[in-house]
Amino acid sequence: MTAQKRPEARDGFVLDSHTKVHPDISNSLFGDDVWALDASMQKSTAQLINFYFAKVSVKGRDFCKHFIWLLLNVDTPIGQMQRKHSIRSRITVQSVRTTFEDLVPFLRWFEFRQEMSLNELTTEALAAYADLVAESGVAYNSKRRRLMVISRIWLLSPYLPSQSRLAMPPWERLNNLEDIVGVSDWTAENKTEPIHPQTMSPLLLWSLRLVENFSDDILHAAALRDKMKRSIPDRQPINGPKIVDEYLADMKRTGQKLPSVVIKNKRHGNTKGMALEYLAAILGVPPSVLQKLKSELDLDDEPNAPLPFEPIGTVDGQLWVTSINYYDAPHLKHMLLTACLIVVCYLSGMRGEEVRALKRGSCSPNTNEDGSTHYLVTGQTFKAATDSRGNRIPEGKVREIPWTVISPVAEAIRVAELLHDQELLFPQIAFSSRDRKLGSEGASVPSDRAKDSISFLIDWCNTQAERLGRSHEIIPRDPAGAIVLGRFRRTLAWFIYRLPGGRIALGVQYGHLHSYTTDGYGTRVSAGLRELFPMEEVFSISDGLTRAVQAADNGTHASGPAASRYKRGVDEYRNIYAGKTMNVKQAAAMMRNPALRIFDNGPQILACCYDSAKALCHPDRKPNKPIEQSPDPTACDSRCANIARTDEHIEQIQQKINESRVALESDIEPMPLRERLKQRINSLQSLVDKHEETKIEL
Repeated sequence: MTAQKRPEARDGFVLDSHTKVHPDISNSLFGDDVWALDASMQKSTAQLINFYFAKVSVKGRDFCKHFIWLLLNVDTPIGQMQRKHSIRSRITVQSVRTTFEDLVPFLRWFEFRQEMSLNELTTEALAAYADLVAESGVAYNSKRRRLMVISRIWLLSPYLPSQSRLAMPPWERLNNLEDIVGVSDWTAENKTEPIHPQTMSPLLLWSLRLVENFSDDILHAAALRDKMKRSIPDRQPINGPKIVDEYLADMKRTGQKLPSVVIKNKRHGNTKGMALEYLAAILGVPPSVLQKLKSELDLDDEPNAPLPFEPIGTVDGQLWVTSINYYDAPHLKHMLLTACLIVVCYLSGMRGEEVRALKRGSCSPNTNEDGSTHYLVTGQTFKAATDSRGNRIPEGKVREIPWTVISPVAEAIRVAELLHDQELLFPQIAFSSRDRKLGSEGASVPSDRAKDSISFLIDWCNTQAERLGRSHEIIPRDPAGAIVLGRFRRTLAWFIYRLPGGRIALGVQYGHLHSYTTDGYGTRVSAGLRELFPMEEVFSISDGLTRAVQAADNGTHASGPAASRYKRGVDEYRNIYAGKTMNVKQAAAMMRNPALRIFDNGPQILACCYDSAKALCHPDRKPNKPIEQSPDPTACDSRCANIARTDEHIEQIQQKINESRVALESDIEPMPLRERLKQRINSLQSLVDKHEETKIEL
């Protein structure tokens, strides 16, 4: 293969003619020392990416530019690799940026060697570099990437000048990459921290309250403020002085003070000033003619520039505000849009990037056979967007099956569309006026900006909770740190499988009250959660069995019709999985193993050794039901053959008995409740007695 001709510095553009270029950003030239590369505008969720070649020594800079240019414009001939691999022939701009950072250490190492050009590097020299990478303190993935960038240089050598070509790296010839950098410590478990329930619950409450209760007031306030601002004249009307004099006289006669506003200044701190723009809009005069008011009247002690309308939103029948300040309207729009973002992210189960890429008009109603309504959301998916060669499609592709969502999500989307006129539902420029910069048009809110906005929203909600005397609704800080969009989807799956009644709450949250289990969740496949629920379920089961193994090792017992199956399941888990990290294949095997489908039903104080053929929680059970079906904890039947109880369960039952006896001895309990307590005590005591009579050692 002949070498690819290098672009000429004087007229060679970084991006070829096949790549879309943003109309407001000039395509960087090859000779530039800084390349601005989201000129491609490959997808709305990507940000401007810069390559700073000044960090590369002069000795390797020309090569570095040529190599990066090839990654951006030419397919890597991965067919030359002799081992199994998962690298792609064309990578995204974001991945090229990561590759650039992984290349810099290699070029710094090369700078201090005696060789004048890369083609002088021997196999032994490359092996020495590999040893340096292996001994470095960076993480496994970084080590692997730093050697893979060398492999890409070798693969692209036919396109490079002869002096820049590399010999085959020794780890490619010997197929011993793992021997150098070690074995991956990757596991199938989602490492994303779920949002703590004590944080998520009030955050969702306030977000829904903003969308459903306060949005009309905020939208009205924003529209009214914009109208007032547009009405301010550029020139003083003929009767301008008279209007100002009459206003001044009226204020003096009634003893009022001038409307004030807090002027924020990072350097000098906040100060109080006259609400100049507000007064100009109210009086219909230019701000320049109002300066004399400040010398005649004192400023109001508190910021006071109320918009001329009466809010109607309430919290438990109480008005949330009696008026909205002119200067607060933009901030309230920001808070409302952030609340919409949270509602859509959490209650749809979509990935954060998928939500950020949603466009206006993406949500449409759909009528079910029973006459009820749910909503379909059409948008881009990125994780599975690949072309026929397996390369990732940077701009994503339209999801074949729309997401199925409920009315709160549809309402959040509707409100978001009313908050701005951009095509994207959550555009960058709508989250801050400071983001109106080159390249921000057509870009969605960056992840960092979304994180900051959520933090601002939490502070705002807590201020409102204190003001309204609702301290029980204050949103506590999450123990795992800042709340980012990626944590909402993880929280949903964690919540369902880790909290008592989580599946019941799923039905309530998603409006599918006819089906309480995730197996019946209204087309969870189309909700985009098919792979998330099973993985979270298997790790929940694994955690429960780990505790069971520990209890068994300490001499616990089990009873109930499924006690022997419970014991076999605990023994099998101990022998195969205990103390080991679980990869994808092991998790999938565990899901298919009927002996290990043991669920802890906290509210019923029992363990369910689930067998679909025996399950009384599914009246329509059939012998050929799939192994992966899960029990319905809300329909647990005490006669079911899948029930097992351990000593720990019996301790909890005994505690319930003691609590009921204390209540029975109280004089304030009415007679009907006393009889019910007696029945409850007898029923629970029979479980304890039966356990002692029939228990087996685990």
